Amino acid sequence: MITGYVRVRVTSAQPEHLLGVLSSRMQIRDITHASALSVEYALAKPKMAEFEDIMEQDGGKWEIIGMYGLPEYWKKAWKIPVIVCFLFFLLASSILIPARVFFIQVQGNELVSDQQILNAASEMGLCFGAPRRKLRSEQIKNKLLSTIPALSWVGVNTQGCVATISVQERKFEPESKDETPGHIVAMRDAVVSSFTVTRGKALCKSGQAVRAGDVLISGYMDMGICTRVEQAEGEVYGVTQREIHAVLPDKTKYLQSQKDSLKKYSIIVGKKRINLYSDSGILYPSCGKMTRVKPMTLPGGWELPIKLVIESYTDYTTTIVDRPEDQSQQMLLDCIKRQTLQGLVAGEILSQELELSHDQGKYTMTGSLECHEMIGKQSSGVYIEGDTNDDGKNS
Repeated sequence: MITGYVRVRVTSAQPEHLLGVLSSRMQIRDITHASALSVEYALAKPKMAEFEDIMEQDGGKWEIIGMYGLPEYWKKAWKIPVIVCFLFFLLASSILIPARVFFIQVQGNELVSDQQILNAASEMGLCFGAPRRKLRSEQIKNKLLSTIPALSWVGVNTQGCVATISVQERKFEPESKDETPGHIVAMRDAVVSSFTVTRGKALCKSGQAVRAGDVLISGYMDMGICTRVEQAEGEVYGVTQREIHAVLPDKTKYLQSQKDSLKKYSIIVGKKRINLYSDSGILYPSCGKMTRVKPMTLPGGWELPIKLVIESYTDYTTTIVDRPEDQSQQMLLDCIKRQTLQGLVAGEILSQELELSHDQGKYTMTGSLECHEMIGKQSSGVYIEGDTNDDGKNS
């Protein structure tokens, strides 16, 4: 197969004698008797000259039926343009790929993002397709350390077509706590339900009604012969009332598709986008657009800087329809609960008294919510400690 072989048909008056002579001089395979005087067999291509001498001495006739082996396959392959292009691509890849960087990975970072490190490295030439010989690791290190102060050490290593940026982040000492005297004050009007004091002195008690701004935990502590000043710490929970006024239009727009979606494709190579369509892509007011981006990856999870963008355009008709009352009520309730819970530092909604009305093209929900929430917050400032009155308010 490597040197090639030839299949011949030999016609002789004594084919058995001729076959014996050939077998003693060379290796013959796949012997087939075509007729009483004709025999077909295969022999190595380099033995053809010796075969012709034997046939000239015997006086028989012979003809080549076919030629096989790798040399013949190569001759046929060079006549097919696709195979020729593929072979040239393999040759160019074997020369260019080991000499360039196609994948960059970052390791050792926790606080600094990979994208920030890659952007700084790209300014020094370390990017997709960068030639390895032109990369200067010291310059890349200095650039990263000067651009990103959070890094204390940087190392750049290349292996094949992969570049690895190893970094070490600085360890910042935690800031010392501010010992400025401060208190825990009420954020809202409430009735105190429970409290926990870890630093400072409590000036409230369970069941006490407080107003926004009242001091709940003081930063001053009477130690007998002196007064200790510190930042008060603790948690105070209370029951609060929130007035609610929410409005929702009684009509809504409904989108209905008129026809099948139109898809447009584009390719992003690095930071450059190549559109595979001719029009401008400007949408009509009634047209919807959905975009999907598919990154190209190699086996093993390596992501190439090539992305396929698929944009789906759909033309809609807009129809104004009435919003059902039960649906409007549920939407308002969901919105009120969501907004209220987001405004709570910690807590829950205990009860609700809400009323829905429909007038002048809108649904209106009014009422109040009773919540159990954390009402204390830290506040610095000067406060002169005093006793509390019978009603629980600071004197």
